[in-house]
Amino acid sequence: FSNLLELGGLLISILITEFTEPLSALSQNTTEIYSLHVDCKVTSWFAHTAITSRVVNTTNASKETLFETEFPETAFISSFTTPMNGRHSKLMHVCAINYFLVSRSTGRKLKQFHVTDNMAAAANVTFELICEELLKQKLGKHGLLIKVEPKQLAKDFQVNSWQRILPKVS
Repeated sequence: FSNLLELGGLLISILITEFTEPLSALSQNTTEIYSLHVDCKVTSWFAHTAITSRVVNTTNASKETLFETEFPETAFISSFTTPMNGRHSKLMHVCAINYFLVSRSTGRKLKQFHVTDNMAAAANVTFELICEELLKQKLGKHGLLIKVEPKQLAKDFQVNSWQRILPKVS
């Protein structure tokens, strides 16, 4: 599924991929995405995108969960947080961020980022990734790509986009 929006010279492409597994396999999954929000703010051709995913372990045993996304090569990660024992931990994932940005470049000029987390039984975890990008102009338009691939149904799924383009100073 792809949706294109054109707002005042800004072309926003939102890609939402379809599920590859049958629904019966999804119902047997032991971790569940109960909230997935993508918030994008564009001000004067600078994009600030926050992806927040909340996952719950529905079993009585610890399970591994995966946070994975792709974003343009011209974007950079300004923050990645996940609460651990009630505190937000940023430093724990700095090495993982640097490793995956260098080694996981795709053929579509997108970078992959993924982190796994071992969840305790019946626990919740929140992943928040913030990436920023200075948008480039092509054929008089500026483009922003947002790729969302949850691989399962999410009860609360939102994609919000906001833009404010300041007039040129002459």
